[in-house]
Amino acid sequence: MIEPGLSASKSEWRRWAADRRQDLPSSRAFVSHILEWLRQAPPGLVVTYLAMGDEIDLAETVARSDRRFGLTRTPPPGGLLTVHAYESAREPHRFGFDQPVAESEQIPASEIAVVLVPGLVFDEHGGRLGRGAGYYDRFLAALTDDVFLVGIVPDELIVARLPDETHDVAMTHLATETGVRSVRTPG
Repeated sequence: MIEPGLSASKSEWRRWAADRRQDLPSSRAFVSHILEWLRQAPPGLVVTYLAMGDEIDLAETVARSDRRFGLTRTPPPGGLLTVHAYESAREPHRFGFDQPVAESEQIPASEIAVVLVPGLVFDEHGGRLGRGAGYYDRFLAALTDDVFLVGIVPDELIVARLPDETHDVAMTHLATETGVRSVRTPG
């Protein structure tokens, strides 16, 4: 299947990405690069995610790092993601991943330095295409401009340009199986 053009809809891009996400590189290929990058990243909380079936699993990154990590909790439709300690008690979400329980203490956005962001496909400028619910877009837009936003993506799923809308938030970095690179300066 040929890469869709810039005029293609986001749903066409999602179908294209789904076809390519069948044989993702091992999560281990990402871990050492992310750990190395985190050593020089600004101090503060690193927000991560618990991988769904076709996402890069970052649990080993958390286990091998001395950084403090937080996890997102998905609210009812239309709400903002909240951040809780990685060690918080968890419960299953209706989308099939675990998340912190509602009663766990929220971490304020002012403590966040880095967000490790899942996505289906990213572009060379940090554009991201997620699953379409807008949770990450709303969450990232609410953060201060100095937070580092790191898209987690196999090299194969970085394209020249994705369609974007005014609410889309671009990443500052892309982390792949071959390294972490800057795509724009925060702020």
